Amino acid sequence: MKLKIVINYILFIIITLVIALLVSKLIYKNTHYYEAGLLKTIYNIEPNTIDVLVVGPSTSETGWNSFVAWSEYGITSLNYSFSFLPAPIIKNLIIEVLKTQKPKVILINVDSLLFDNLGNDKSQKFFFYHIFPKIPFSLNKLSMLQRLTKYYSLNPKTFIYSVFPITAIRSIALNDMETSSLSLAYFRTAYFKQNNSLSFIHSKKIKLYETEKSVPQEYIKELIDFCSTLDIPTMFISVPAAIAFTKPYITVGVKNRYNPFFSYLNSRRINFIHANQYRTVRDLKLKGGDSFDEDHLNFWGSQKFTSYVSDILVKNFNLKDKRNNPKYAFWNDAAEAYVKDVKETFDVDISL
Repeated sequence: MKLKIVINYILFIIITLVIALLVSKLIYKNTHYYEAGLLKTIYNIEPNTIDVLVVGPSTSETGWNSFVAWSEYGITSLNYSFSFLPAPIIKNLIIEVLKTQKPKVILINVDSLLFDNLGNDKSQKFFFYHIFPKIPFSLNKLSMLQRLTKYYSLNPKTFIYSVFPITAIRSIALNDMETSSLSLAYFRTAYFKQNNSLSFIHSKKIKLYETEKSVPQEYIKELIDFCSTLDIPTMFISVPAAIAFTKPYITVGVKNRYNPFFSYLNSRRINFIHANQYRTVRDLKLKGGDSFDEDHLNFWGSQKFTSYVSDILVKNFNLKDKRNNPKYAFWNDAAEAYVKDVKETFDVDISL
């Protein structure tokens, strides 16, 4: 009798877990946010058709626009960037994309390597609620989990939420915009607003640049060593932040944040584009209306930055213009759809 009770109890737990997993999967399938489309793009884009892979946090998510690179240079690209990207898994994300793509060059945004998200609860929740469940199961995914558990000191509650999102339904955003097509360029309201006021540049943000906790050096060294083993060129980039291209232009905090890292890359003869310095900002002709807050470029700012970087890539990595190649006609259609979607959703006219 006791054995029967135990067996029934075990069966009840198993059935409950299976139901929770199925319902959780359904919840994730029907969430609407930009990153859902991003992950769909990573795994559904035609294999071996990408010239440039961009990896980084939200600053490169808004800073690199794949349709600008396509429309102006015929470059195909994937922008695998999302908010609060933790440094330890950049290597894993690259490995994930290289399963199906063979890019000509990889761009890594250094912002993920310059400040530590360790104590950021937002960072944990964002990744484990919205990104991690969308990545297909593999040894690489297990490695990602192991590294993040160490990096975040992951609490049991967040871990349970990541496996069974039904338990965190109130914490999962369900009302963000998502296009029906693959997400090849950023698609959120703020991105299509021009903030011509400089009032958002305030002393609190400048102070943050001066006091941010740095990423443990072990992750930076490991990533650079990993990149050196690839047969694909890697270039580290910074994306211009409004705090760097509005008066007083380059603050002490900006210099302290970026210059030492790029000096280190230079000493190791590693390719980089340092965009948060006066010379680059001047060449890009950036102004306050090219951003929507202190850190992030809007569409018009990303147009300037993407064009600037694309020109460098074409000259240095022999990237071919594919705009007239029938195999890549999809990109022309997708770019037209993007312009149309922006007009219909945000009532903003953009040109590519």
